[in-house]
Amino acid sequence: MEHQPNPFDEMEVISTYTDGQACEDGILVALNAKDRVSRALWEYLVEHAPKGPKPPACWPVDLMGWFQAEKISKVEALKLIAEHGKDEAQKKFERIIADRKALAMASALIRTHTKQATRVYEENIGGGIYKLFASVDAQGTIQSLGALDTDSKTVTLWLLPNENGGITLLFPEDY
Repeated sequence: MEHQPNPFDEMEVISTYTDGQACEDGILVALNAKDRVSRALWEYLVEHAPKGPKPPACWPVDLMGWFQAEKISKVEALKLIAEHGKDEAQKKFERIIADRKALAMASALIRTHTKQATRVYEENIGGGIYKLFASVDAQGTIQSLGALDTDSKTVTLWLLPNENGGITLLFPEDY
């Protein structure tokens, strides 16, 4: 059988949008040199992570990062207050805590599921998309994570290999 040429090989690329551009534009959040989270999912984690000291059950979490999230040095606190005033500094600090918790959740989730996500993609199992489901309570707070959609109070997450050799964590609608 004669090999057929790929018609796309000779086409001119009209536009590209790199990982670096997406991070710079805020579309993706860089967790490290390779792994990414979509901005929409990052903001969801910031908003819906448990507010207290206890991480969500059955969700891989960088425990050191989680428990260190609320720590701030006296020098850092004074700097925040000097730059923003007391009330605004408190809001900024609360956002710092939420970002640190989102990082602890996202990085551990990717680290725990990288092999499975890569295998699903390479073997094109279920369309090549590795899916997880975050269970949430009535207030929308993340409670746990599972491989099955167990009820209507779940949020679907995708993990896909990216151009950096890492994994991108995103909502299906972010794709």
